[in-house]
Amino acid sequence: MNNVDLSKEASKQLEKVDLKIIERMLFSLIQDGSERKTLLARKTNLNYDYFIRYLEFLELIDLIKRETRNRDEIISVSDLGRSFYLRRFSE
Repeated sequence: MNNVDLSKEASKQLEKVDLKIIERMLFSLIQDGSERKTLLARKTNLNYDYFIRYLEFLELIDLIKRETRNRDEIISVSDLGRSFYLRRFSE
């Protein structure tokens, strides 16, 4: 099953998380390095509002990092996110 129930704090963002979406997001960041938020949304083929909810969730659980460079929001995978991806999805 690809859905995971979340804690109450995280459930403010999403009721269930599809691990395939998390896999796509982390894979893109690991493969290409840091990315602008809008480019990552296009690469993961998600509706922008839905993408933002996943992005906020991944940041909440420290799998990604956000920073601003020249007025662009840049997303990168954290060390924890890389470790999670390798353990969970690299088989």
